[in-house]
Amino acid sequence: VSTNDFGCSDSASLKIRVRPNVTAGIVSNDSAGCSPFTVSISGSPSVNANSYTWDFGDGNSGSGVNVSRVYSNNSDTVQTYLVRLIADRVSVSCPDTAFLPIRVFPQPTAEGIPGWAERRYPGIPSANS
Repeated sequence: VSTNDFGCSDSASLKIRVRPNVTAGIVSNDSAGCSPFTVSISGSPSVNANSYTWDFGDGNSGSGVNVSRVYSNNSDTVQTYLVRLIADRVSVSCPDTAFLPIRVFPQPTAEGIPGWAERRYPGIPSANS
């Protein structure tokens, strides 16, 4: 409302559409394990979201509130993958992003353990024989 020095007034109104604030959140059943490592991940802690886009940090992606991924590590060092969730609300477009690091340990091998093959498979000659 606006009033001038003569006591005349006028008003104007404007409709404002307020979009809900989206907050991305991630939970997982685990975040570190030996290769091959299966992890279940959920965007369910996200607030006001109904669209979920995942980047698993290994060149693969997915969608949906709940996802699962198998990570492999064929090296001899720990590999870390950074999972990214983009949570959004359909037809609102106010996305938010959350991250979760996943550590995958190398798969050990039994090679070089003296007597392992003989104990496990009696009667079969080992590579060390």
